[in-house]
Amino acid sequence: MRLTESQSAKALHLLEAFKRAGLTVASTQGQVLPFRDFDQKRVDAIPEISRLLTDFLAGRVDLVGLKESHEVLCRRYDFWGFKSFSGQMVLNQLTNWSNASSEMTQLLTLSFAVPSDRNDATQKITSLHNRVGSLVPDGKNLRLGSLPYFVSYFWQIQAPDRIPVQYASSRHTLAETGLLDLDKDSGPYFRHFWDLLDAFSDLYAAHFDMTGVNRYWFVEHVLWSHRRESSRSPMPPDTSPRPVPDYLQYIPPILQDFCERSSGAGNGAAFETQVIQLFRMLGFHVQGLGQGKGREPDGIAYCREHNYAIIFDAKSSGSGYSIGTDDRTIVEYIRRYERELRKDGYSNIYFVIMSSGFRGTSKASIDRIRATTPIKSLVLLTAAQGLRLLANRIAEPNAFDFDAFQNLLLDSGELAQDSLDEFLEG
Repeated sequence: MRLTESQSAKALHLLEAFKRAGLTVASTQGQVLPFRDFDQKRVDAIPEISRLLTDFLAGRVDLVGLKESHEVLCRRYDFWGFKSFSGQMVLNQLTNWSNASSEMTQLLTLSFAVPSDRNDATQKITSLHNRVGSLVPDGKNLRLGSLPYFVSYFWQIQAPDRIPVQYASSRHTLAETGLLDLDKDSGPYFRHFWDLLDAFSDLYAAHFDMTGVNRYWFVEHVLWSHRRESSRSPMPPDTSPRPVPDYLQYIPPILQDFCERSSGAGNGAAFETQVIQLFRMLGFHVQGLGQGKGREPDGIAYCREHNYAIIFDAKSSGSGYSIGTDDRTIVEYIRRYERELRKDGYSNIYFVIMSSGFRGTSKASIDRIRATTPIKSLVLLTAAQGLRLLANRIAEPNAFDFDAFQNLLLDSGELAQDSLDEFLEG
């Protein structure tokens, strides 16, 4: 595949932005590392993961053993993001829902084997997509959109220099820059994605010294850096015209100015009320608490079916909210309601802050709050991300998975854009 002149210019623009960002990668542990150091961590982790996978493919480890052992490894070596609901959760579901049947074991054994070429990769993904649904009980919300990422991860573990992982973040960056369509035909789409990453890596090799560098990882870092920086930027305060996101067509009039209010338009109480409305429209039972009542969180969203609760607070800010200013208040909120929630049977409790965007270093503050309270996590959610969730709920009301949504909240800190993409596409 050859890039057009326009496509090459866009690809090089992304490369220059990665250079300006310091050629660094943000790990899921909150570290920011030079990309070569991050890549070395992957290199060091691959042998242990590969041994487990080899044993499964050879029949020395059964599907339950693969699931349980890989759960440990993907958390210990969290350099591919596989511990999320589009990775390990899919493996857990396929194993549990099929009771680790011989049919499921055979299908995954065939799917995880490294494809001989791109045609074989296309066929493997298409076959898995077409067959796996018949091996799980009716009514289970199988994340078919996650399957290309799911299998390409296992392929890359075995052949890291030869096959890319189809991350949602990479797909969306390529789509946002007009380089790739968000096609749903998973097998042929993966082949096109693979071809495009080859073209990117060839172009980058002509403009950057990639000696000793895994070319697919490098392209992935470039694309992820763009995704991370664009998601971290709070809404600009100016009122110049901007393209209207497609998802806004699903948002009811009462929340059409949600992002503007999150950025300081109007008064803070109006945004707090809108956040309560958003959680209700998502389908949670919501108790409003703090509007005009002083030192209270704005509300609690309850999911009785899966026994979790979300204490939430809205922070309207034109420049992005900095969590370090309210640590003690947040701790007070959690302590005030946590015991009562536990008594009512809510086993997992999360704290969510919603604002226009976030600034400053939040990890130290979040670590302090988690160390002194029993919450599962503290998640920073932008107003735009909240609207995307609501649009998905309205557009596909029967597809919204409240159990998977809980998994979206497992990691503290700013909600990663690629995790949200994976959830919405699942």
